[in-house]
Amino acid sequence: MNYSTSSHFRKAARQLSDENRKRLALVLNTIEAAERLSDLPNCKEMQGKKNKGYYRIRFGDYRLGFKYDNSNNAVFLIDVGPRGDFYNRFP
Repeated sequence: MNYSTSSHFRKAARQLSDENRKRLALVLNTIEAAERLSDLPNCKEMQGKKNKGYYRIRFGDYRLGFKYDNSNNAVFLIDVGPRGDFYNRFP
């Protein structure tokens, strides 16, 4: 699966600790290797009517938020951060 990133995602990823950046790298490798959305572990669709097409992946106490484009099987990475703050900012 292809993915692209937002500038907000890149900035938030740079601020992660080294350990969490390694975990994030593993998640990104998993996204690249996946052929469809159901292949991604710890992935759930966000709740609510306005959140259709938005998903999150849990890794440790952190969350990776993205929007899935079904037409070309691509992922747009929007945000990454700790669980407590993440749900207030995303989507």
